[in-house]
Amino acid sequence: MILLYTFKTISAALGGCPLRQLVMAGEGNSDAGISILGFIAAGATAHNFGIAASPAGVPLNGKIAVIIGMLVITVFAAMYTKKSAARG
Repeated sequence: MILLYTFKTISAALGGCPLRQLVMAGEGNSDAGISILGFIAAGATAHNFGIAASPAGVPLNGKIAVIIGMLVITVFAAMYTKKSAARG
């Protein structure tokens, strides 16, 4: 559930779901292309560091990584919100 929250938050910040990013990258949008490369790099990193889930379940390091990711996303969202409020 927490991973789903994290993924939805990042996808909303990027401007849509990952499938939309893939379609936009196919249309030539370089920002969406970088997002797709980021998804691939994140998947590779998760498997290399042993934080990806397997049929045996989610390892403790994976749970910790998701919580840290949520905190980082929340901090960036708060910083961006304060910036937007100051401009308006």
